[in-house]
Amino acid sequence: MNNGWIKLHRSLLDWEWWDDQNTTRLWLTILLSVNHEPKQWHGMTINAGEMVTSYRKLAAKSGLSYQSVRSALANIQSTHEVTCKSTHQYTVIKVVKWGDFQSLDDQANTQTNRQVAHKLTTNKNKEERIKKKDINTIPPKLEDVAAYCRQRHNNVDPQTFMDFYESKGWMVGKNKMKDWKACVRTWEKNRKSDHVVIDPPDYFRTSTQKEYDPEEFKW
Repeated sequence: MNNGWIKLHRSLLDWEWWDDQNTTRLWLTILLSVNHEPKQWHGMTINAGEMVTSYRKLAAKSGLSYQSVRSALANIQSTHEVTCKSTHQYTVIKVVKWGDFQSLDDQANTQTNRQVAHKLTTNKNKEERIKKKDINTIPPKLEDVAAYCRQRHNNVDPQTFMDFYESKGWMVGKNKMKDWKACVRTWEKNRKSDHVVIDPPDYFRTSTQKEYDPEEFKW
């Protein structure tokens, strides 16, 4: 029960019992002591905003005398801050407007959840932007170019492609390359339009195909 915290509204300063030190002290003791969530006790459910206690326990916890507790509790009951159900063994005290206190927490939790959700969405979008950026990073990685060429089943040699644009400073004409995949597709299209028969790279070669002779096929 010593863990956690409660919220107090500034309107407490305008409470009609604020100038009664014993009543205010007991009221704060009750607010700090009631359950913040339902709990089972002796086969009973003690809900949030409720507590099982006795006058003597309240006196020990608040530092007030037994008689002061009785008087202060009577004051709080008279203005409907709490209700009490007593037996010869215990008293169940219920904070009538505990839902109002709890709603403050709900509002705070809702705002916190929205902030967390917004942060997660922002992080996800950032990761997607980074991932997209990595795909189009200039210069690309050789293995990425090779994988793309395999995917398209073209006859563009990845190393030749890399060496060519490396020598050009990864420029396409007078402009910096923005999409290396588009350049691969352009090479692929040019190879087809030139009607040049070029032996496929090693990763497409079968055992029945002849070895590539660079003197025989020059681009």
